Amino acid sequence: MNYFKKNVATKTDIPATIKKLGFPIWNKISHIKDKNGNSNLLEDSSEILLIPFVRENEEYVNASLIIKTLGNDTSYSFKCDWQYKELVNTLTNKKREKYALLFMYLNKSVFNYDEFKITDSTLFAFNGYTKPELTLRLQTFEYCAEFSVSFLNCPQNYTNCPYQEHWLTIIFTYCWEEDDWIPDGGGGNSGSSSGGVITISNGNSGGSNSNGQNSGWIPIQTIENSQQSPCEVAKNIARQLDTFYEQSRVDSILSTIQGLSTSTVENGFPVFRKYLVNSQNVTDTTFTNYSNGTIHQGTDSNLTYTFTIPSHSVLYFKVHSHPPHRYSAPSVGDLFSLIDARQNEYHYQASIIRAANGNTYALFISDLHSASYFKSAYFQYLESTHWKSESAIGIAFQKAFVYFQEKYKNYLPDGDNKAYEMAFASVLNEFSSGVTLAKIDSNGKFAPIIVTTSTDPRKPKRKIYSIDCQ
Repeated sequence: MNYFKKNVATKTDIPATIKKLGFPIWNKISHIKDKNGNSNLLEDSSEILLIPFVRENEEYVNASLIIKTLGNDTSYSFKCDWQYKELVNTLTNKKREKYALLFMYLNKSVFNYDEFKITDSTLFAFNGYTKPELTLRLQTFEYCAEFSVSFLNCPQNYTNCPYQEHWLTIIFTYCWEEDDWIPDGGGGNSGSSSGGVITISNGNSGGSNSNGQNSGWIPIQTIENSQQSPCEVAKNIARQLDTFYEQSRVDSILSTIQGLSTSTVENGFPVFRKYLVNSQNVTDTTFTNYSNGTIHQGTDSNLTYTFTIPSHSVLYFKVHSHPPHRYSAPSVGDLFSLIDARQNEYHYQASIIRAANGNTYALFISDLHSASYFKSAYFQYLESTHWKSESAIGIAFQKAFVYFQEKYKNYLPDGDNKAYEMAFASVLNEFSSGVTLAKIDSNGKFAPIIVTTSTDPRKPKRKIYSIDCQ
């Protein structure tokens, strides 16, 4: 790489490059394989490297030097973020989206941005859908990338859409071919190790200003959340739960269900919240009163809700009970039901569980995009109301459960319930579920339960569990 730096420097108009494209961020080089290669740089017959460029006093990746090595041959090309506009999609290859996603990845690598507002309506377009908002959530980035697109499912002539329709989230996977990494198109500059001087075209300086508005996407800088710990984020959401739990009078409604603590089946009801729309400005919406739906009765391990959302209302949360023979804390089925509800209803807040022993829990989403990926990756390991025992998450849960059983063996009268509760919370955190468990404490307030799992440095096979949010 040092040789390459010197080689490029002798063939590049450095002042023009810095002026138009910015400075190379050498410590953020991405080693990317093409679809037919492998990821080990020393063993690859072919590899692609991405070197991001950032202008002075800007916090946005404007361009990239793309280097391809094949045996002893090296070729390179400067590409700018705006050049996605020059590509043409085919039925089988969404080149424009892949190119845009490449630069979003570079922004994540350099600045840790993972949310982007799409400003070009032709990118990630869906028939009949409007106002798309892309959130990048990469799990791996070798030749395939996973991410999610959230958008309003909204008829184009429906002015009240943001308040009466649903946000939807879809998980996508794109895989790149070689020509996606170094696409054709004007404005790019290329060279090879055998000679030639790299010059930067005077026709375009990169196509984006300080916040990248000409690139077709803008990073959403969630500064407040980025400075908060997971515990602080969870506590803030828990305070909101306290408010709507009290104002919707959940305890009073539960008290009307006769024999709730001894019932052998689940009981529950949905809670709605009304909204008012300013007729002079449909973007001005105010949420007001709560109302609850009919109390439903299910089986010993499941509850199906059937209801019609009242006019000018949204589904806000659901409440259900756990019978005495069940663990008091939420089940794995409850976890995925929460994610489903939140994906289908933008305003959905939480799932509330009242156990037969009197404990009250809440499951809420602290990171929707992590939760969406978690569901796509781990739903296959759901077995009835628990994890499949042979799955990685099932094994992790069982190890945590055994650990907490021993820890709470003298915790009367509900040592096993306490162990289950803590083990459930531990895998939520360990597997980055984007979901938090909370429980009403002795002060009558929801308190988040966040358990961190680490490896004992003296005994690598032993796990250490710590409670991080008190």
